[in-house]
Amino acid sequence: MKKIIIFGLFCLSLMILGCGDSGNSGKTTDNGNDSGREMGSLYGECYPNETCDKGLECDVENNICIKESENSENPDDTETISENTEDKTDTDSEISDNESDSTTDSMNDSGDSTNDKDTGTSDSSDSTPDADTSDTGDSSNNCTPSGTCATIDGNTWSSLAPEKMKWSEGITYCYNLSECGFKDWKMPNIDELRTLIQGCSGSITGGACPISEKADKLAQSDYQIGNCVCEINDYNLTIGHSKLCDSTDDLSYCYSSSKLSNNSDFVWVIDVNHGTIYYDDHVSENYIRCIRGEIVPEDGGMPSYTNDNEISECSRTQTILGAPCKDSSSNLIWSTKAYRSMNWQDAIDYCNKLSGGGSSNWHLPTISELRTLIQGCTATEPEGECAVTDACLSLSDCYAANCHSCYSSDCNKLGEVTPFWSSSTLLEDSNYAWYVDEGRIGHDLKDSIYGNKYFRCVRNAN
Repeated sequence: MKKIIIFGLFCLSLMILGCGDSGNSGKTTDNGNDSGREMGSLYGECYPNETCDKGLECDVENNICIKESENSENPDDTETISENTEDKTDTDSEISDNESDSTTDSMNDSGDSTNDKDTGTSDSSDSTPDADTSDTGDSSNNCTPSGTCATIDGNTWSSLAPEKMKWSEGITYCYNLSECGFKDWKMPNIDELRTLIQGCSGSITGGACPISEKADKLAQSDYQIGNCVCEINDYNLTIGHSKLCDSTDDLSYCYSSSKLSNNSDFVWVIDVNHGTIYYDDHVSENYIRCIRGEIVPEDGGMPSYTNDNEISECSRTQTILGAPCKDSSSNLIWSTKAYRSMNWQDAIDYCNKLSGGGSSNWHLPTISELRTLIQGCTATEPEGECAVTDACLSLSDCYAANCHSCYSSDCNKLGEVTPFWSSSTLLEDSNYAWYVDEGRIGHDLKDSIYGNKYFRCVRNAN
């Protein structure tokens, strides 16, 4: 009988030890994202006390461990946007648009940069890009080391900047860069930066991660951890997940030019080691790679029409991608959204040269024409209380608080969520132009490298 009792106690002790191992008070691989990452590790779940392993911090809202940053504040979906702009001249401060979200306070020191870049092609004596690599879809993560310029999937990339820098410094660095005989460099947007990712099914171009400037998916609420973080079984840390072999030995990101649409203090970035898309504070120091300005066909990529009656009506659910649309209420035809943001003069030139959509009579819309796209905001709709129109362009006489009372994509017939240039100039200072941001009307410097905006060209219907 004693032997039976002793044997029973021995089995019971084994069961207790087994349960203790399975509970594992340390790390676990179940993070709810089906990625197999250990709790507390990079892009894994946070520990229950909202901490992570050394060198990482907990993004509480997403319950994910991320790299430590200088500012751990998490952007939320309130419109906490830094909008104050320091002006280039002493008198400009009187007319700076404090409602503009195109600049932030950290960028002010660079406001004196000149806008005299040569965007021409290289001299015949200059060197040409030394590599031409395309994504073959091979999961083995082949990459092309790039000490100079390289062409990947049709885009020409600069070498990696010699040191890490803040976002505004990176914008200026690319703007002033002269490399491989080219001077038309810019910081890549998040769509362009994603073309460098390989071996991560969610974050590569066309992957399930929804973050995209072209698709107007730049809000924190658009972010999906399960799709924007590379799965653990895809990791190849020997060469990283960059087609240009960018693999760093620290916990730094690579900046894009794309800001979070709900908080302009934060910028979309990629982790070059892990092929992951995330966001970081614009004052953090990260890596920079510049891309050459994209060459756009004269037709803007739009199909041609022989009759304006063939053009579909404008709506928030436009079904014909890349096609112009017609607003019957104003008898105006709108081009597709510009392929990237530009300064005011480049936007003017782009529209004047546009010859797609069955016409060559395009122009950058006036502020009155642009206001015809506003809906559901009585103050800024055509004939609304806001006095800023083609006939009234004075800041002191026409601009008031009711001009920026609505701030929602619901206020725009096309669902636009970014500021759009008008061709209309402020009466007091020709360095500034009016724009429409969803349902708001504002003004900004025409040539600030931080104030580039998107736009649509317009023409009258035949």
